[in-house]
Amino acid sequence: MDSPVSPTRANSTADRKFQLTITRVELRVNEPPERSIVVEIEAVTTLPDYLKSRSTFTRTYAELDKLYTYLCKAFPDHIPAAPPGLPSTIAGRPRLEIPHFRKRLQAYLDRIASNLRFRLSEGMREFVQSEFEFLPPSVPTMRGRGGFMRVLTSSTPNVTEVDVFFDQAKTFATGAEANIALLSKAGESYAKVHKGICLCKSWPVDSTLMTLRRKDMSVALAQASEQLASMSALTGRPLAESLRKTSKCLVGSEKIHAAKAAYLASNFLEDCRSFAREAQAAQSALSYRLGVLQDYEGACKSTQKKLQVLDKLRAGKNINPEKVDNALEELKEVKHTESECRETLRAVGDTVKEEYTAYLENHLTDMDAFLNSYIKRQLESSRKEQQLWESLDASQWGSGG
Repeated sequence: MDSPVSPTRANSTADRKFQLTITRVELRVNEPPERSIVVEIEAVTTLPDYLKSRSTFTRTYAELDKLYTYLCKAFPDHIPAAPPGLPSTIAGRPRLEIPHFRKRLQAYLDRIASNLRFRLSEGMREFVQSEFEFLPPSVPTMRGRGGFMRVLTSSTPNVTEVDVFFDQAKTFATGAEANIALLSKAGESYAKVHKGICLCKSWPVDSTLMTLRRKDMSVALAQASEQLASMSALTGRPLAESLRKTSKCLVGSEKIHAAKAAYLASNFLEDCRSFAREAQAAQSALSYRLGVLQDYEGACKSTQKKLQVLDKLRAGKNINPEKVDNALEELKEVKHTESECRETLRAVGDTVKEEYTAYLENHLTDMDAFLNSYIKRQLESSRKEQQLWESLDASQWGSGG
């Protein structure tokens, strides 16, 4: 884990400028998905830790994701913002969706750049200054402080939470991840529904459509439209016009549902993945604090055991001064470890509380904007489809239509 920033240095660097701005996003075809997005970034800073005050560099999506993974590992008591999810089929993604991805990516860079410890970390300096592919520095799997060592694992520590704030935070973060998973699953299901509507299955305009159910709806309707139009010699002009209008509206409806399916399969699911990763990071930070609390409880128990041993030595008939001296030395060591654990718990608790409060505010704001955007998009699509079908002239169907 990166070393904590000293208060003196924090005060001297807190007002320093550090800004990462996306200047270009490029899509590369025939590349693996994680390398198909290349981002040009301009870094502007007044921090003395960086070699240049202004620089421009490019990073692939894979490198941006590596930075996020590094920050999660190097700062387990923090909750870094997550980059937007990578779409499953980037090569076929419409260019009109890039502004959304760019906006989410810029928000990710803004949030991590605003964190003092992140901007001063070795990994961030490598990310900005390396002229080659970004390879994050190795993060030790064990952290040591004074007389104790603890392995960092993803498992939940076996300790009971005693702080109401952190207990509620853990419950919310766990629930948030579960709800986002359900939302993502619903998005996938609706995407399949809209995609299914775009396939010719059982449109009751003419039996010809039934034979074309495995073809793309636009192709099927184009062929059916020609055959329907050819019926004008038998049915007369009014019916032929109505049939052509119906075919035209079905094709237009297919485009609307195709757009819905594309949105759900790309932007919607990408944002859900990003929200899920942040919820997982919040749980990891809260679990990390629990681990530190477990260390402190263990240190307190060790102190109590050493005190009991010392009491027994002193209560014996024949007091051995050498054993008493050794016991006192051991007690001094465990008390020192207990003191260190207590200070670590206090520092980590303060950091996680501050990080979680910021995470919660950002999460609620982002989720609200995300869901409202989806609602507006649904309303807009529904209006378009309604207007499309209202364009049919009902009089063409006759009084019985």
